[in-house]
Amino acid sequence: MVFGRRPIIEAIKAEKTFDKLFVQKSLSGELAEDLLKTAKENKVV
Repeated sequence: MVFGRRPIIEAIKAEKTFDKLFVQKSLSGELAEDLLKTAKENKVV
């Protein structure tokens, strides 16, 4: 399990395998946008 925005971004970039990615609905800010963008680019979301 990976917790935290930055560790998740790094895990995605390192091509770690995910079964599920839970994202809080009210998540906002530049780091949240980076997380969602990275996830989409790597076909996680």
